[in-house]
Amino acid sequence: MPSRERKNVEAKPGGLAGNILWSTASRGIQAITGFAAAIAVARHLPLADLGQYLSALAVAGAILSVSYCGIQQYLVREAGRGAGEAGALLGAGLLIRLAIIGLAGLGMGCWAAITPAGSQTGLAIVAVALCAEAFRSMGQLASAVFQAHERMRPECLLALLHGLLWGALLTAAIFLDSGALGLLSACCLALAGHCLASWGVVVRGYVRPRLASGLTCIGPMLRASLVIGLSVVLVQNLFRVNVLVLEWLGSAEDVAFFQTPHDLVLRLQVIFQAVMLAAFPVFSRLFAAGETGRRAQGTNLAIALGRLAAAGACGLALVLCLFAEPLLGTLYGAKMLPAVPCLRVLALGTAPLALGMLWANVLIATGGQRRLLLVNAASLGANCILSLVLIPWYGVLGASVAALLAYAASALGALWAARGQFEGRIAALANLGALAAMGGGLLAAVVLPGVWSGPAGLVVYVALLAVLRGVSLHDLWILSSCARPALRP
Repeated sequence: MPSRERKNVEAKPGGLAGNILWSTASRGIQAITGFAAAIAVARHLPLADLGQYLSALAVAGAILSVSYCGIQQYLVREAGRGAGEAGALLGAGLLIRLAIIGLAGLGMGCWAAITPAGSQTGLAIVAVALCAEAFRSMGQLASAVFQAHERMRPECLLALLHGLLWGALLTAAIFLDSGALGLLSACCLALAGHCLASWGVVVRGYVRPRLASGLTCIGPMLRASLVIGLSVVLVQNLFRVNVLVLEWLGSAEDVAFFQTPHDLVLRLQVIFQAVMLAAFPVFSRLFAAGETGRRAQGTNLAIALGRLAAAGACGLALVLCLFAEPLLGTLYGAKMLPAVPCLRVLALGTAPLALGMLWANVLIATGGQRRLLLVNAASLGANCILSLVLIPWYGVLGASVAALLAYAASALGALWAARGQFEGRIAALANLGALAAMGGGLLAAVVLPGVWSGPAGLVVYVALLAVLRGVSLHDLWILSSCARPALRP
């Protein structure tokens, strides 16, 4: 009788340009879905309940950030280098992530056993948020397979499925007036559906995880990915520490006033994340090559992407900063207008967040994860100290300033750590032209107050960007030169 064992399917890799388009479309769907859900939740819940909802997500994310453990980056990097057996590597990653999630669940169960009865509702909200983060973590592991094969189209279709499912469940939860617990339950169910569908596509169309063979790969994978994993944990908690300190030193309303604009800024980073997800396997392949020409191509690609990302991020920062009041009022309602100063401060973090993401990917692709770990640890420590100092005096505005300074420090640290890969081309990496153009746009908006300040600032930014050559057609030409599909041996 013929064997029914399914063989791994070697998917033909796509080109960088196509993968960027599919990845951007996927992140765009996620951004639209996330924005719609955030707006619906913010408008539906009272400020105190909204703060509790956002705090539960922050706590659950902080707990389960250890589950990422650098597995996704390790899988993509090894696939780009053509190293290891795909099924065994995926099986090892699956076992590690499930074990960490199980330990987190066990810890939550032990905490529930000693929690007073009056705190059970808040604990239930955190438990549901923890389940949602667990499904998100598993779904992202499946998405790493698409990234490793440089085939991002399925991720776009799965993001659409998740958006439709989440929209239906969220509408039902709001209609039933189920409160923060019901809204988090809707989020959890939608992420569970996305996770199951993603793994179905991976198993049927890409590679089956080989758990037995994966047992032998767990040790080497942990040794290789631990440094990357610690960096991921530090970065994820860099985005959450301000909320946690506000929850400790402030009130639920303070958490809502800070996290709502903060979440808006972070969600917009999916635009740049889409580009980096498509570019990372290309970086891994080019920088791993022994040929000087291939490494030079990787360097030029990183600089071109950095210039394009800086130009886009600075323009986005200007839009958020100059139009903060109408944006918050329109999206979240009049109750969020006190958060306008926070959005104006946090908007300036858009550029360092985007550029820091690029330089971090370059460091991981070139084996500089230990330097990245030190940068992320220092940035998280600085954010903690700044939050503890500024929040008691300035409240949510102090939390915003602390976050902005920490993001800037993280980006500058990653830039300094990656400088050796770029032959001293620091000015090109940082795109000082785009940063100067953003400063000019802000100055024009200050000089010309009133209804024309925002449009004038954007016009000045575009003009200065062109004059200072913050972006050029040469950057697009470099990007297109790397857009051809990769051939695997």
